Amino acid sequence: MRGRRARLGGAARAQAQHAERGECRQGIDPEAITAWLRRTAESWPAIHPIIGVGRDAAAVDPELTDLVERWLGEAIGDIEDGLEAACRLHPHQRHFRGVLAMAQLDYVAQRWERADWKLTREQILEELAASWVQLLT
Repeated sequence: MRGRRARLGGAARAQAQHAERGECRQGIDPEAITAWLRRTAESWPAIHPIIGVGRDAAAVDPELTDLVERWLGEAIGDIEDGLEAACRLHPHQRHFRGVLAMAQLDYVAQRWERADWKLTREQILEELAASWVQLLT
């Protein structure tokens, strides 16, 4: 944890240096986020049963719990890295925003088939994308 805190302080300095050199990615493309979420959603029917079995098994096998947490941690880290590269948000916010984004995605992915949200699949993806754009900017 201490190394992570030190990295966050260094990240603030790095962000300022990136901005000074014009190295930050500009803007956020809502269409790109929506397209990525659509591509990701295409795999939901195939992976939903596997993830469900894995989560059920994780209740009795701590190794599987750790595996799921590592996978989510990698995805959260990817979001955090993207936010850093874009010089978006304060360094202390990036990780948690990644946590929130992945929590939304995971919740929707696990429930989209059986939930009665009164939305079409396309509307669900549009709402999720809108939420991500707001969350990550």
